[in-house]
Amino acid sequence: MNKKGVSPVVATALLIALVFVLGGIVFLWAKGFLAEQIQKNGEAIEMQCQNIAWKVNYKKGIGNMYSLTIENRGQVNLYGFIVRRWKDGNSEQEKYVDDNYLIDAGMNKKINAVSFEYSSSILADEVEIIPVILGTVVGDEDTTKYYVCDTDTTTKAINLN
Repeated sequence: MNKKGVSPVVATALLIALVFVLGGIVFLWAKGFLAEQIQKNGEAIEMQCQNIAWKVNYKKGIGNMYSLTIENRGQVNLYGFIVRRWKDGNSEQEKYVDDNYLIDAGMNKKINAVSFEYSSSILADEVEIIPVILGTVVGDEDTTKYYVCDTDTTTKAINLN
């Protein structure tokens, strides 16, 4: 009788290759569940949001543009802010996040031409100013990422009605 089949060496090599392929698939799938960890001053960046103390003053400019004066009274440098505009229960937001909006701890900064306009030139009912801080990625100290501290204690609400 003439039996043909796969040799044990080839079968073993195929099984090992299959294990590596399945392991790679599981790794890529599980990687989506793990958030990238960001830290500031050696601790999780979420903890630094507790150290934010700031005051936002605003003054009406031309049209629906405003100027903001932000006083950073806390211990954490602010890397900018997000303006979330509310109209009839819907919201949209705009980022003011980069080195131009950096506000060191203990410093003030005036930002002109911030829009409080909701879509189609309509003034928003309410505006929220949300602080943003900068941290480093755990395991890659050369990579920085910003984190939005959107909590009840850090977000400043402005009612425009």
